[in-house]
Amino acid sequence: MHSIWQDLRYGLRILKRSPGFTAAAILTLALGIGANTSIFQLLDGLRLRTLPVNNPHELVDIGFDHQGWYAGHLDGRYNVLTNALWEQIRDHQQAFSGAFAWGTNTFNLSRGGEVRYAQGLWVSGDFFNVLGVRPAQGRLLTNSDDRKGCGTGVAVLGYWFWQREYGASPAAVGRTIWLNGFPVQIIGVAPESFFGVEVGRRFDVAVPICAEPAIKGEGTNLERRNSWWLAAMGRLKRDWTIERASAHLDTISPALFQATLPPMYDGVLKDHYLAWKLRATPVAT
Repeated sequence: MHSIWQDLRYGLRILKRSPGFTAAAILTLALGIGANTSIFQLLDGLRLRTLPVNNPHELVDIGFDHQGWYAGHLDGRYNVLTNALWEQIRDHQQAFSGAFAWGTNTFNLSRGGEVRYAQGLWVSGDFFNVLGVRPAQGRLLTNSDDRKGCGTGVAVLGYWFWQREYGASPAAVGRTIWLNGFPVQIIGVAPESFFGVEVGRRFDVAVPICAEPAIKGEGTNLERRNSWWLAAMGRLKRDWTIERASAHLDTISPALFQATLPPMYDGVLKDHYLAWKLRATPVAT
């Protein structure tokens, strides 16, 4: 200990004699520590942290077996599927105990004057059920809420949005929230632990896919076979592996793509579309 104390005193004297070098050394160390901390936090957020749901390692993403190109309209951050494709997957898949579709959108909360935005999700009726999420207040969306022709539908609030906009009041359930100028009834609040299915982002409002035509109006994607605006996930059945699920999706792909062929596709575009295959990939993180 005596030797360490002597070395420390000597080091401090040297640093005191060279303030410029000392400042540069301290700044370099601070930047190095800060950069490494930031990199770890980013890695933790994007690759290490699992989704805040039940048994996240049972979840898979349902997408294509290649980095393909799309022709048509792209909407949202995860424009992987059309609604027609999602409905075919939902009705014909046998690999998953449950599956859901979801898409992203930005809603304007204002009824006039200054625009106020909320981070929104379009979700199919089984979204919360497949993920195993339970409400903090009220109830969550179910399949009975996601039926074509549902109008503006109903809404579930994200926990942090509920705190910020409604002061965490239970009385928020049953009230009306205005999305893009349309009144939507609030039926529940998601739990504090659930931010959605995008690590690093929190959703504010979730509404059923069936409400998309009413809320978006002329810009609706619901019936357009060349509008790419949804993504899909499934929960593997017991004893099913990701490889087996991918093989199953590969088998049913030709019929699914034939049934959803956009009428404006022809020639090479049609051939490319009909040659696509679906696959399952891990999505726990």
